[in-house]
Order: sequence, then structure tokens, then C-alpha cells
Amino acid sequence: MIERLACILTYREGEGKARRLNLDAFLRSLASHPELIVVVVEQDAVPRLEGSLPHPRAQHLFAYNPGPFNKSWGLNLGVRVVRSPWLMFTDADIVLGRALAGAVELLAAGYSVVKPYVRILDLDETESRRVRDGDFDWVPERAAERASDREAKGEFPPFAGGAVMMTQGVYDRMGGWDERFLGWGGEDDAMSYLLERARVPGTQLDLRPAVHLHHPRSPSSTSGQPHYRSNLTLLSEYQAMSDERLDRFLEIRRQLNGHRDKYRPLS
Repeated sequence: MIERLACILTYREGEGKARRLNLDAFLRSLASHPELIVVVVEQDAVPRLEGSLPHPRAQHLFAYNPGPFNKSWGLNLGVRVVRSPWLMFTDADIVLGRALAGAVELLAAGYSVVKPYVRILDLDETESRRVRDGDFDWVPERAAERASDREAKGEFPPFAGGAVMMTQGVYDRMGGWDERFLGWGGEDDAMSYLLERARVPGTQLDLRPAVHLHHPRSPSSTSGQPHYRSNLTLLSEYQAMSDERLDRFLEIRRQLNGHRDKYRPLS
């Protein structure tokens, strides 16, 4: 059944080695499912993702974008290069372990959207090294009531944040991911809101927590990034849309989203 799933993620190298180490670990964690289709969309001014990727069916697609990282655009572009009945959108630093196969079984059982975990644990650098070294099913023992680092800061990941699976039909119905969000924050909340408003039949798999591999994270790259306030404004616009206006908005998005040359200068 996993051969029916396409895993799509978008990536930018950043400073230091942590993001590449995490990407490689994530892809190696999927290598036990060689039938899985994987698309890595790198967006940057020039390609920086060198060397082969550690998954037999991983495709590297470079997409020119010298400006702010646009997660939604990268994911939409990935969908355009592969046609699969089931899609998994994920960050490049989350490891699901054996939960992946369990979540696919739920898609096969008829759910349209599946969150492959209920809890996500933020690992420190020592814990992350253990996972990067190949212990992909390891989960640190922590009290159930202990909040992750992000929850302790009042940051609660939305349903569509981190990793989420959906059918191609649901993706099309939602008009893809909203490419107006720039930098960190908002696009996951927008997709979560659309799924809830459309009453898409979905579920969460509580087989094991997902683990989030460590990498440096500063306020200037999250809620302090320059586009964050405009992202919040976009979110508020969703709630103000009538059903008719929202349907028209999604129809337009279906036609425009995911174009390869979005950020290339006109010549």
C-alpha cells in the first residue's frame, strides 16, 4: 500500500550542517520502504543540496527562489511533478518510525486525511544524534504530561503542521497550500482550518509520538520574521470568508498554485 503514497517536502539548506543532517536522517528513516515515492523540492537562489539522497526513489527538484522561503509553493510544486492517490506533506526534520505504515493503513481504510501522530517530541542535540545514527524507532521516555519545548512557549502545532497525509482528491478540493504565506508560520493553520471547515473525514494515529530533530531556531526565524504579521492577517481573512467566496478563492488557487517559475524574473 505504501507504493500508493508520495512523500513531498520542501527544503532550504540554511547555515550550518544541522538541516542537511536532519534531512538525511529523515530520508534514511524512510529507506525501509523503498517503494515509497519521495520528492524533495529545494528552493534557493542556487542549488546547494549536493550528492545523492539516501532513499532509492527520492527525487531532488531545484526551484529558483532567492527570496523568503515559501513552504506552500514548494509543496504545491512537488505535487505537480508526481501523481499519486495519497500524499504526505512533511517537514524535513520529523521522524515517524513505524507509525508511517500504520497511517497508510488508515488511508486504505477510507479516511481522507490522517495525522500520523498525536504528540511530537522536540529532541535535544544528544537525542537527535541517536536518531541520526539510525535508531529511527526510538522515542525518549518522558512523562505524558510533559509539554514539548514549543508547547511550553505557547506554540501548539496545528493539525496539518509537521506531517499530514491526505488523498489527492482532498488536496485538489482544498486548492493546494496557500502560497501567500511567506517565511515561518500560517500555512499549516490555514490548511487545518480548510480541512475543518470542509468537514473532511480524518483521524489521528496514536501509535507512537513523532520526534522532531534538533536544529538552531531563533525568534528572528519564527514569530520574529518580517512576514509573520502579514501571515496572521491572512489567517484572519479565512475566517471572514463566506462559503461562496471561499469556493471561488479555492477555484482560483487550483489554477495558479505550484507554478515552477513563480520567482524567476521576467525577461
